[in-house]
Amino acid sequence: SKMYTFAVAPLVPTYFAFSDGGHNEHNIMAIGWWITNSNRCVAADGKVIADERASNTVAEYRGLISCLNAALNLGITSLVMSMDSLLVVNHVTNKWNCKDSVLLHLLRQATALAEQFQHFSIFHTFRELNTVADALCNLAFDGISHKQKGWARVVHT
Repeated sequence: SKMYTFAVAPLVPTYFAFSDGGHNEHNIMAIGWWITNSNRCVAADGKVIADERASNTVAEYRGLISCLNAALNLGITSLVMSMDSLLVVNHVTNKWNCKDSVLLHLLRQATALAEQFQHFSIFHTFRELNTVADALCNLAFDGISHKQKGWARVVHT
């Protein structure tokens, strides 16, 4: 009879993250993101950022970067990211070239953070499927924190 040996890699918990960003006519950006481990939300945030270079795409990048920083600070090593910005997703995955100097700087920041994970992947999702991140972004625009709405920030343990 044949004997087989299998090497089993240790299971690394995978987390899922969703981010969004937007801006208004006053050059104010809002970002929203949340991270889950498929059982519960482990972190969420929404905030407003003033920036003279504000655009929807800059806001999307800022949301991504904020989310990646939070995931790394929580000690997460495997992350599946989902965003409704096809442009940002295709920049990060190198499907499309990034020629704008402001976006290129943000792209480099995002990819440097993404490279710190043992496993990282990013996917495009439709806006209708990114509702929580979108809501956090909109609440930030409205000046309402997720804590005021009863959404407690949960710390990963």
